[in-house]
Amino acid sequence: MRICVAIQHNRLFQFNLLKIIYFKEFITLRNLTHHNNFSSKMTLCIFLFLGVFFNLHGQTVTLTMEGIRLDKGVVAFGVYRNQKQFDEDKPELKKVFAKKNLKSGKLMVQIQLTPGMYGIALLDDENNDRKMNYNMIGMPKEGFGFSNYNSSGLSKPNFSDFDFEVKPGENKVNIKMRYIL
Repeated sequence: MRICVAIQHNRLFQFNLLKIIYFKEFITLRNLTHHNNFSSKMTLCIFLFLGVFFNLHGQTVTLTMEGIRLDKGVVAFGVYRNQKQFDEDKPELKKVFAKKNLKSGKLMVQIQLTPGMYGIALLDDENNDRKMNYNMIGMPKEGFGFSNYNSSGLSKPNFSDFDFEVKPGENKVNIKMRYIL
C-alpha cells in the first residue's frame, strides 16, 4: 500500500493545499491554515496520524477451510495480490497453521491484511514437508483450495477466479478443500 502526501506552500510557509492520495480516493482540504501557529500545526499532525492509522491498519480476515480430510500435518497458504505473483509462486505472505482446532473437517483461522485485493491458495500439507506432493502421473496427492472458489477442473485457476477484496470491518473468506486422490 502506498500513500503519497503532497504539500504546496507559499513564501511564508503557510499551507494552502493538502492532498492525501490514498489509492484512487482523493481528499482535498483547501486553505487548511491561514496562520503559522502551533495549534494549526498540531491539528494537521493529528489529522495525518489518524488518517494513516485508520486507513493502513490491518483488517481481520476470518478464513474458514472446509473439507479437510485428516488431522495430521498442517495447512499452509500463500496470500497473493495479483496474477503475476500467483504465476511466479511468489506470495506476498505465507502462513502455516496446525490442525489442532480441526473439527469435522472444518478449521477457522484469522489473519490481518490491509485493505485491498487478495487471493489465497491453500495446501493441506498432510506430511508437513511444505510442498505439494504428486503421484507418478502428476496428480496432486494432497488437498488444495482457493479463496471463495470451488475448484472443479484439473487446470490452475486465474487469480481473478479466486480474488477478494479486504475492506474495513468484517471480512470472511471460505475455502473448500479438493482432493484428487
